[in-house]
Amino acid sequence: MATLDKYRHLLRKCSDLPAIEFIPTASIGLNLALGGGIPRSRVTQIFGHESSNKTTTSLQVVANAQKQGLKVLWIELENALDHTWAARLGVQTDELEIVAPYSAELALDIIIAAIKSREYGLIVVDSLAALSPKDEQEKGMDEYQRASGARMNNKFIRKSIASLQPEYVPAKKDEKTKKTIPAHWDDNKTAIILINQARASLDTFGPGTVLPGGSGQNFAASIRVKLWRESFLIDEDNPSKINYGTSIKFLTEKNKLASPRVTGAFKFFYRDYFGVKKGEVYTGDEIITYGLLLGLITLSGSWYYISGIKGEEVKVQGREGLAEKIHADKEWCTYLTDEIYKKFKEKYA
Repeated sequence: MATLDKYRHLLRKCSDLPAIEFIPTASIGLNLALGGGIPRSRVTQIFGHESSNKTTTSLQVVANAQKQGLKVLWIELENALDHTWAARLGVQTDELEIVAPYSAELALDIIIAAIKSREYGLIVVDSLAALSPKDEQEKGMDEYQRASGARMNNKFIRKSIASLQPEYVPAKKDEKTKKTIPAHWDDNKTAIILINQARASLDTFGPGTVLPGGSGQNFAASIRVKLWRESFLIDEDNPSKINYGTSIKFLTEKNKLASPRVTGAFKFFYRDYFGVKKGEVYTGDEIITYGLLLGLITLSGSWYYISGIKGEEVKVQGREGLAEKIHADKEWCTYLTDEIYKKFKEKYA
């Protein structure tokens, strides 16, 4: 009969678990809602309808991961990635590795192998809805395959979670130094982003939308973020009423690392406007929103009062003027962003 002593070396104290590391998104509000950003060693699901900034948000996370020195793998299943747009978002395209598998089976095998290799700090799958199993490709359009993708996805989810588990490394002798390396745990710090598409549900009494690939992905993800387009940002002074951006709303449907069901919004620009460059989130506007919430900024009439880097009080009239001023001054913007994270942690953590 097996005794616990046989497995004693596999037991680990909860206090010995490493702290969660995060890869920030481009939005201050989304980072606050997520608990710091996209967590490493966890699965994050980003879903929404078409044109809801899913791929763009993920590419901005890729750019920040590369700034942290992490290697990134992009699983390209939709044949829609534009390397010039990715570069505009800050991605080092010559460092980003992309694979476009011809079948769902190959795609999922590559992802599992990449997770096990511990070579990548971030893996992005764009998207689960585009996975096409071999039997679906080989059979005719009139032949029906029931839930083949969902069954495969559920198997993939189980294998990916197992691959993310820490590995126990027994003590061994280093051949070069002749010193004994003590037994330790090798933690897998790969962050996984699963992008999915929200589709209309045919169930009259159920939820209005459903995600392709089965519900197993919802249980496996530590964080589930829903994105949707709230409105277009229109230049009313322009005779052509040109759209210069979009307001994106988010909702953390599930979060095991921070408070769930947190909602917010950020503005994303796809034209140069208000001093914001094409492909940027309007950070200045977010700083005002959360600065007012946390007491870093005070409002009296139409005048905004805010502390400068050296502690001096800055007085600016109008929200747009202040937002543009903050966004243009990168040093001030960074200072205020850090203060917001600090104050938010003190107040809500």
